[in-house]
Amino acid sequence: MATRQFTVIRPRNARTDMHRAIVFDADDTLWSTEWLYDQALEECQKLVESTGLNGRAWKKRYLEHDKRNVATFGFRKERFATSVVSSYVEMAEESGQGIDPSLLSSLQRSASMVFKRKAPLLPGVMEVLTALRSDYQLVLMTKGDPSVQMKRIQDAGFLKAFDAIVIVDEKDTATYRRMCRTLGIRAKESWCVGNNVASDIAPALPLGMHGVWIDAHVWEYERTRQHSIPERITRLRSLRQLLPVISQHARQTQGQAELS
Repeated sequence: MATRQFTVIRPRNARTDMHRAIVFDADDTLWSTEWLYDQALEECQKLVESTGLNGRAWKKRYLEHDKRNVATFGFRKERFATSVVSSYVEMAEESGQGIDPSLLSSLQRSASMVFKRKAPLLPGVMEVLTALRSDYQLVLMTKGDPSVQMKRIQDAGFLKAFDAIVIVDEKDTATYRRMCRTLGIRAKESWCVGNNVASDIAPALPLGMHGVWIDAHVWEYERTRQHSIPERITRLRSLRQLLPVISQHARQTQGQAELS
């Protein structure tokens, strides 16, 4: 069985004595990445169409390839370019027109820009992190290619904003349990926040964590995994709505403690 990735980074100013935490997903929760893929796919589709092939048919085929390639590449950056190129090669061969080497190079360049362009922070991110930092240990847990995620973390300036950064290859209950044990987090007093129910939130619920779903753009592969929404999950439209939810829960918890 392959060793699972579990990398923990503790910035210099990290607080290790706080046992209640808020664990944030990164992609499309704190910064926007789906538009980077959308932009690259639009560029690639135009390149494919320049050969006379059907661009919409290519994009549909790309999605099929990309879902399958998760089994081979996981969340490494190589998967995206491989899916882009292999779907073109397949269509070009089927059409009988043959493969254009220069077009292959152009497709690879366009696909690689996803990982070179800066992923912009979503509205209200630093405001929310600053407001929560005094009362909670702040943890960023993200899955994906470590080199890509670290670039985005550094671009965002998050090495100073978080008490811990955890990079994993899969988020499941075992991963959340290991994270809590490693960082000294009391799960029942903590929250997980993400834009994907199946990947970011549902695995943490068995540990007693509170879940907040930011209903935002989700990658096609993840969308197929997203089914019903458990009642225990709070659904929000933007990260800015998180602050009143956390504050209200804190007041309710304090009130219950005073009555008991």
